[in-house]
Amino acid sequence: MNAILPGNIYTPMRVTSVDASPDPKGLHEWLERTQHLGRSGTIEEAGQTCLFLASEQASFITGVELILSGGAELGYGPKIPAGR
Repeated sequence: MNAILPGNIYTPMRVTSVDASPDPKGLHEWLERTQHLGRSGTIEEAGQTCLFLASEQASFITGVELILSGGAELGYGPKIPAGR
């Protein structure tokens, strides 16, 4: 069995949650800064990861936990300076 472990993916549920916070703009910017890539992942990127694991290119991959996080787990907290 393989598992895809999505992290900070920009989904409609995330938009709803952020919009319900006391400071939506600030929370959105903080979430983006927690990513080494400076942005959240997209639904399309998550889908492409699923397609890869279902493809012939991944036919010999077994028992993997594929972290889809943009590097957020590499030291939690802001990684991109504010205002960038």
